[in-house]
Amino acid sequence: MKNLVVAAQHFGAANAVAPVIYEAQQRGIEVTPIASKQAEIVFGEWGFDYKTMSQFGDYPDDPSKLPLQAMKTVLGSYPDAVLVGSSTERDYIGIEKLLNEINY
Repeated sequence: MKNLVVAAQHFGAANAVAPVIYEAQQRGIEVTPIASKQAEIVFGEWGFDYKTMSQFGDYPDDPSKLPLQAMKTVLGSYPDAVLVGSSTERDYIGIEKLLNEINY
């Protein structure tokens, strides 16, 4: 694997994927962490250079309103793998679920 995209929004998801980001980076894998809301705090505490929702263009900081094409644009080339956090909220539509919708 050469590159990995990791996305999270909530504290729990960010704390779950942060060790994976760290380990992948230590192994020389190119990692693109994407955070919104509470995940920005966690990724910042780990010292990751991460992308935020605002980097996807002039879209609100509400992932449910973010067009999938914008996410494809920000990701650039397609990653070898995508790792996403999850949420227990039933009707939640966040960055993680949007990444899952992109057809790689």
